[in-house]
Amino acid sequence: MIGIIIRPMLRGQITLPKKYREKLGITPETPLNVTLEQDAIVVKPLHKLIPQPVQSPTIIKATLSKKQYLKKLKQMRQIRTPLWTKEDDIRKKEMERKERWW
Repeated sequence: MIGIIIRPMLRGQITLPKKYREKLGITPETPLNVTLEQDAIVVKPLHKLIPQPVQSPTIIKATLSKKQYLKKLKQMRQIRTPLWTKEDDIRKKEMERKERWW
């Protein structure tokens, strides 16, 4: 099947046809995965490859909003609270243990 014929520019750049970009929801901010499969270059938007957020034991979900975090950070600067605690060491070791399991 022959589609739209294009030519690469001097540095190998190509323009994806507008109708293809629109169909796949590709914008200038869309990360693309480019692979070589046998004798074809395959370009896929990452949101098509990863339809839902990746769940990993090494991802730490935020418990504070950005505003709360900045407030806490200001408080810590004022009272010189250590930024890394023994509890943080315990959590780090637990994350490393889970990471090795993967």
